[in-house]
Amino acid sequence: MNAHLRPIPSPNTLVTDALNTPALVWDLDVLDDRLCANERFANEHGCQLYYSIKAASVAPVIDRIGRRVSGFSCSSPFEARLARHVLGNRGSVHITSPALNAQECLELRDTCDRVAFNSLSQMDLIKPGLHKEIETGLRINPQVSVVADPRIDPCRANSKLGIPLSLLQNQIKGNPEILDDITGFHIHIGCGNRT
Repeated sequence: MNAHLRPIPSPNTLVTDALNTPALVWDLDVLDDRLCANERFANEHGCQLYYSIKAASVAPVIDRIGRRVSGFSCSSPFEARLARHVLGNRGSVHITSPALNAQECLELRDTCDRVAFNSLSQMDLIKPGLHKEIETGLRINPQVSVVADPRIDPCRANSKLGIPLSLLQNQIKGNPEILDDITGFHIHIGCGNRT
């Protein structure tokens, strides 16, 4: 017997009894139920549903999710490649990351439909290298904290996750053209928050 294969447990055996822990276990029935509920919500309310690959980039799970969403939200070129591979020519791939650089522009042109710039300097650096068909947006830090733990609060003081709203407002006053060709805003305020 191959050392990596285990015998199939009997019907009376719990799955957890057959696993060595720690282990990442996906209950595909639960996943499918939640995807159906989210899909119904999106259809009823006329919105699109995007899954953030950062939450779990396990290829078979992403493949299953890709059948039920409008697209994927990514935070790295690797995630964007995975998303485009799963979606093929359908669906939309969005990316935003503080770490994007000009050398990655060519890859973004082949994988992404939308890029949300994390800073104005990143926009100045990357935007000229993108195809005109790629929609561009800005990641905004609204400077409103709703997460109790500052370690995971994307809006905490001195956060590098997005352009502080006050800074953007000041920049627009002096140079409103910076919003030319910007088609949307990415706002992330509630990481891991249950309130």
